[in-house]
Amino acid sequence: YEPGDSPRLIHPFASARTGTLQVKRLETEADDQVELVALAATAPFLWEGIDPERLESLISAAASAANFYILQGAAVGLSLAGSVYGQPRGVALKPQTGRDQWARIQTALAWVTPGGGEAGNVTTALHRLATHSRPGTQVFVFTCYFSNAWVPYIDRMRRHQLKVVWVAVGDEADWPTIPGVRTVHWTPKVEIP
Repeated sequence: YEPGDSPRLIHPFASARTGTLQVKRLETEADDQVELVALAATAPFLWEGIDPERLESLISAAASAANFYILQGAAVGLSLAGSVYGQPRGVALKPQTGRDQWARIQTALAWVTPGGGEAGNVTTALHRLATHSRPGTQVFVFTCYFSNAWVPYIDRMRRHQLKVVWVAVGDEADWPTIPGVRTVHWTPKVEIP
């Protein structure tokens, strides 16, 4: 046991046997499960408008990550906040492997549009991942903007030993630094005709 370890990980029988606090050693299969969270909005409020190029960049970034990890044999899940035909509150695909999962992810990303109360869906997705994902899971969060309302959920994911990568889509210069969270800035390639 080290200060800062989660009390949930304290092993009562090993602690009683040794007379000192002992923590459970969890087998982390970090490379075999990936969760993607994508917010299909380019601004905090829909009335601020939609930037189609940034939305397309976000979709491309999430699709690229899904493709990469599925090809590596990882189980990939997707929580998509936005409207998808027939599912106005977004999509939540449990982690699975294989081509069928890749097809489900591609379909969801292809049909997504901003709308449906995305910010709440992101909060719900982050909360679900923080409480139900196994330690070592890699979580990629794709957004075009940042909300401080998400920080407590990100902290909770880190405390539960999830590996969080925040993918900042676009040219946001004032993206905050969150301790223990890797931030990647994804900017679309500019093609010169």
